[in-house]
Amino acid sequence: MKLCLVTPYSEEGAGGGITRHVQNVAEAAKSLGHELTILSGLMRPDSTKPAEIFGCPAFYVTDAPGSTFSPSFWKASRELFTRLDARRGFDAVLSEGSSANGLRGRTGGRPVLAFMHQFKPVHLLNSFKEISGPRSLASYALRTVPRCFYEAFSSELAFFRSADRVLCGARHIMRLAGALYRIPEERLVYTPYSIDRGAFRKDPALRKESRAALGISERDFVFLVLGRIQRTKGIDTALRAFEKFSRERPEAWLVIAGGGDAALEAELKAFAAGRKLRVLFTGMVPQGGLPGMYNAADCLIMPSVLIEVLPYVILEAVSSGLPVLASDMPGSREALGDSEGLFPSRDYEALAGLMTKAFSDEALRRRLSASASERLDALFSPDGFRQALSDSIKAVI
Repeated sequence: MKLCLVTPYSEEGAGGGITRHVQNVAEAAKSLGHELTILSGLMRPDSTKPAEIFGCPAFYVTDAPGSTFSPSFWKASRELFTRLDARRGFDAVLSEGSSANGLRGRTGGRPVLAFMHQFKPVHLLNSFKEISGPRSLASYALRTVPRCFYEAFSSELAFFRSADRVLCGARHIMRLAGALYRIPEERLVYTPYSIDRGAFRKDPALRKESRAALGISERDFVFLVLGRIQRTKGIDTALRAFEKFSRERPEAWLVIAGGGDAALEAELKAFAAGRKLRVLFTGMVPQGGLPGMYNAADCLIMPSVLIEVLPYVILEAVSSGLPVLASDMPGSREALGDSEGLFPSRDYEALAGLMTKAFSDEALRRRLSASASERLDALFSPDGFRQALSDSIKAVI
């Protein structure tokens, strides 16, 4: 089959969920014998516009605003799709979220399969958690809420309802989408997230090399927070917990890996420096550097307060042999099950207690790692993702 994937992703860069998911789609499609062409809608200003993404030919909308809800983007994507379709003759269209909404009416009756991650009601709830004062409250009320409602009802709702299949990588998102958007049950497909178990694995040599690069001794214990620096990722919770935990433990480090909000990063650095905490900020970690970062750590902390879909960071850390301490949010619970490592969101004292236990109790670390690894093997395999995609394509073509 010849497939066209419409996605916000435009190049292999500094990681993130969209990177992992596009890679999964590309590798699954190729392994199933399909030809995948990527049409990318959102462009970073400094993008190099690579001719291929994960071995698949890629084409870009470059003359329209970077929004999949923009009429000018829809017009440009329709024109690009029409040109590509004339040359390649696509059998089906795949869409990251509602990115392919602008192609409705231009697919010639060919099926549309949409990968659902977050959708507008979830985005609205997550944005509410970012309110930190009168100014952000006003912005939320006057900009975020109207925009979310407009985009949900003007395009996203109709797109998902009309898609031949809606593929969800997390069951909690699938249930919520089915309830709120009234997507027919027979069109909703569980497509389990997965990661490259060959790339993300325990590697003693890589651990030694990565620790040397970070300037951390082999004897020290390292907690890792990896993700975008923004307030709702809960990094301040991890910092406050580390302050409480580390008062009498000079052999422990907190490594914060990621980029994002420069002002917030400066604030977090000032907090750590003012209290003389052993905290290392690495900045953004490129995709190829992630295995080394996980191997350098002894325990991952996932303190996000957001409704994450199903955090790839947790799956990658577990695959790398790490125990995980995570805020008790739907995505983390789906990834880890009923884990001893879950703590109430924003509760830094509860997290500090778990850090103390994880630091001093090797048996607990082994239990956390083993139970999560078993769950990863059972629920989040590349075979499961590939089979769900294959079954969905066969069902509609």
